[in-house]
Amino acid sequence: MKNKKQCLLDLLLNIENKEFKEIEKQAKNVNVFNILKLSKAENKHSNMLSWLFSPNENHGIGSTFSRYFLSGVLNENKSMLEKLDFDYSKLLLENIDSFIVYREKYNIDILLVANNQLICIENKIDTMQHDNQLDKYETILANNEYKNFQKLFLYLTPNEEDISQNQKWYRVSYKTIINSLQKILDNQVLNKETDLLIRNYKSILEREIMNETKEIEKLCTEIYKKYKTALDLIFEYRPDNISILNEKIMDFLSKREDVIFDTSNCSKMFVRFTTQNIERIFPKQTPTNESLGWKNGHSFMYEISLYGIGNDGKITISAVLSHYKGEEKITKELEEKALKINQLSQNHLKEFGLRKRTKNNPNWNYIKVYSTELANEKFYDGDLEMLTEKVLLNLKNFIENDLLKFEKIILNNL
Repeated sequence: MKNKKQCLLDLLLNIENKEFKEIEKQAKNVNVFNILKLSKAENKHSNMLSWLFSPNENHGIGSTFSRYFLSGVLNENKSMLEKLDFDYSKLLLENIDSFIVYREKYNIDILLVANNQLICIENKIDTMQHDNQLDKYETILANNEYKNFQKLFLYLTPNEEDISQNQKWYRVSYKTIINSLQKILDNQVLNKETDLLIRNYKSILEREIMNETKEIEKLCTEIYKKYKTALDLIFEYRPDNISILNEKIMDFLSKREDVIFDTSNCSKMFVRFTTQNIERIFPKQTPTNESLGWKNGHSFMYEISLYGIGNDGKITISAVLSHYKGEEKITKELEEKALKINQLSQNHLKEFGLRKRTKNNPNWNYIKVYSTELANEKFYDGDLEMLTEKVLLNLKNFIENDLLKFEKIILNNL
């Protein structure tokens, strides 16, 4: 049986084969929707669809997309739609070339209006209808300038959500959008910009919305079976988001002259630093035992916590006392200062980002006297680059502003 090193070597020697090349090609495909992080943004999809539905837009395809899409909708729901009082022949022969497209009119995602006909489209991707939205839209359109129009209500979603309780609405899959885009690519002569945009959009719908990547999935499965040991080993030792962000933060701090930083007080989950002001108030001590503060005798440091990544998402920075009682004179002096700062923090709860402390640790093991949030990963949808940029920007602002105000309050009260 091959050892792990030999498995990695075999993978390295075969990295140029056609299977890997195909996957690399797919991974490197430039897609504007991926670049702009728009794949899951419902409003951006509605904007794109509105552009495609508008016959006089600069895409140069006229009403072709609308015709393919609505023909697909009618064919898929023919038996049900025939029960409606809606003139489909008039729609396809006359009105489809005259659509006026509205976005967010009456809070409705997309309205297609022509003569005495109206198509109402509610677009859902990662969410489902709520607050009786569909009923509300029916009521609105039954009591405004469109009350006498023939109406077609479409609920566009990649999901299998049951909307049978809304009898006037018809669920339409994003597969219908994909099929319509493919027909345009197969049958239309497009300008370069429109061709690229439609191909990009179709690709993002297949991969991210409908998960239709069967060929690539099959290829990845075959490669994984063949190189399972090596790939598992790579996965085990790959840099994770916490490690990468930790390294970026430490690199940022190491280049600043207004903080005191060394890696001895850092770990994967925590990055710590101090300042000259803090070291004047709490000079470094020679630890008499392992429980006296942090390494190198620090007893008051700023601590960046990455513990929230993958949990509550929060990345915070706190000012923390970590000092233990002892018999030495200098330790007692530090303890008195710690008591004063702790009381000071309780007098500035809102300003210092703290809650009322109901119980004190008599050994001053770990006391936060200031805390604020640098970022929350949940707002960045897995985009580590954007998250890192936000963390470093907020850390810079903290060091140059809030940190100075915090230390000024301490210095003025000691």
